[in-house]
Amino acid sequence: MTQTQTRPAAATDGDPSGALTADTMHNLQAAFGGSSAYRLAQNAITRHSVDDVALNHRVVFAADHTFSTVLDDWAVTDQKQTGRCWMFAGLNLLRFSARQKLSVKEFEFSQNYLMFWDKLERANYFFEAIILVITVATFIGVNLARFVEQPAARLDVKLLVGPNDI
Repeated sequence: MTQTQTRPAAATDGDPSGALTADTMHNLQAAFGGSSAYRLAQNAITRHSVDDVALNHRVVFAADHTFSTVLDDWAVTDQKQTGRCWMFAGLNLLRFSARQKLSVKEFEFSQNYLMFWDKLERANYFFEAIILVITVATFIGVNLARFVEQPAARLDVKLLVGPNDI
């Protein structure tokens, strides 16, 4: 049996403009304070996340957790703490298809190869951005030493501080 709670009539004033008057606010506060359901909800969301409180466990338990595709028992490639999880996740997905296509039990892509090209592309982006800054500064006739101090160039100076964050 599903139980629903309706808002008390005192919580609305019927004003079509939707204006919140002092009287309306007083009525809303009184209705809130007089409702044990509202107090229960307030206590729940102040101690837990809204996602946890709003979770409908019946839906979670009713969900079918079977899979239509069964994968072989193959080990994942451990990235340890190298910060390359995006690359390992992608390569592990590609590895499954490559193993099937090549009809081999063990197969692994080279993470070092991809990391090399990723770093090379990032370095290229960094150098292209620096060249653009120099080109713009030269074009507008600004002394490069003073150009770096200008607020408009500060965004590009970030490149010099942390090029790995590109």
